Amino acid sequence: MRHIGFSIGLLLSASIAWGQNLPSPESDAETRRGHTRQAAVATTQAWATDAGGQTKAIGPFVRVEGDKAIILGEATGLGGADPVEFFLVGPNSGKAYEALAISYASAGDIDAALRAIGLTPGHGVDPEHMLFFPRGPRVEMTFGWTAPAGPMSATTGQLIGRSRAAEPGAATRPSRAGLVYVGSPLAKAGADGKPRLAADLGDVGSIASSYNEPSTLLDVPRLAPQGIVYRQQLAAASLRKGEAVTITITVLKDVHQMDQRIVFVTVPNSAPPAVAVQMFALESPGPSMMRPMHVKQLSLEDAVRQILETPVTDELFLHPEIAPDVPLGEVARFYRALSAASTLEKCEIEAPKAGEAGEAEVRQIFYQAFLPDEANRDPAERFFPSAELDLTGAKPLLRTYDDPPTVPGIQPKWKITEQTVATPGDIAAAVAGPLKPADPDDRRPLFIFAPPTLTHAELLKWIAPIRSQYPVIWVYLPK
Repeated sequence: MRHIGFSIGLLLSASIAWGQNLPSPESDAETRRGHTRQAAVATTQAWATDAGGQTKAIGPFVRVEGDKAIILGEATGLGGADPVEFFLVGPNSGKAYEALAISYASAGDIDAALRAIGLTPGHGVDPEHMLFFPRGPRVEMTFGWTAPAGPMSATTGQLIGRSRAAEPGAATRPSRAGLVYVGSPLAKAGADGKPRLAADLGDVGSIASSYNEPSTLLDVPRLAPQGIVYRQQLAAASLRKGEAVTITITVLKDVHQMDQRIVFVTVPNSAPPAVAVQMFALESPGPSMMRPMHVKQLSLEDAVRQILETPVTDELFLHPEIAPDVPLGEVARFYRALSAASTLEKCEIEAPKAGEAGEAEVRQIFYQAFLPDEANRDPAERFFPSAELDLTGAKPLLRTYDDPPTVPGIQPKWKITEQTVATPGDIAAAVAGPLKPADPDDRRPLFIFAPPTLTHAELLKWIAPIRSQYPVIWVYLPK
């Protein structure tokens, strides 16, 4: 009992120092910041000497308490008209002017604290590796501070005063609550070469961001590219600059992530060919875990209806696959339906996973390839070099569109080079010969024009020889 009393006494005295040993409201922000920092140092020193209970100091300014990670920091003083790009940045970040608060603890120490409470990070957004959605344990970040009226607390969502583009239904959608523990990528720092988290390096220093920052430790639970959501979220004017804040991270246990393999197939012995959807509940994502737990064969309409009925507490990640003999017209219809469900935020559509070890054959294409921008159907409307594979005529053609040479008085839109390609093997020869790009790093998009009756397997055969040369493809079917 004496030991427990000693521990409680230390925590109480630290809390008093942290929450109340601050200057009066009349003090300027820099003086307040100095006092806040001193109080944080005193608190973390008290933490280091407290060995009782279920608490543990992980590093300077961060500790775990049961299933919580507790961090010390200070408010930046963002006002109601200021955009929020970050909820929390690290001590060396150059982005404090766009953040709600600055953490005194490093991202590496916070990461260690989250692991200490039993969490394993997922992954952030990395388009280069076809990772388009944040994955990982869901957590809630709560800010605590002392106001004139007494102790106050608010989650990151509550500290957003208003949004220029409010997300419909977000307040009532539990699957969009909190933040995702994605784990910041490892990087090497300095001459010692010791790996550190990317969130502790560079100018950004994001611990928790309001957009899909590639280096952040905690991300928002949705697709949120910076260029689209920039300056959309505005701060509530609740915290003074330099105000002491205690940031608590807890696990959100009511949000469930589900992975479902969804395969589009043709029905055997049907005339004309009919299609159906097979749905598999997965134990975990990835090609090595495609063991079905439950299998259903549904019509496309029934499959979409089932997706739309996903409980609001569940986050559904679909892993679509197309059977080889499905016609492209049906493939496009399938992906339009899934895309509509994704737009309604009933599911996320994952990119194709890498094949098993040693498997080089391309088997799937990212679904967005079948949902092209109609504005680019006409090469005259494009403003960038491109290539076309036209499979609609009697003789397949491969064309390239390059910037033309300057001719006084005449300025054509593109320099067009065209070659007949009778077989997929001819494509590789054409790209290595007459249609070889001048720049070896040229990765222009490939626009494919195909009949709706062409099968998925036949399309893959045509693009397989040049997939590395044209990693971005778009498939156009007749209007």
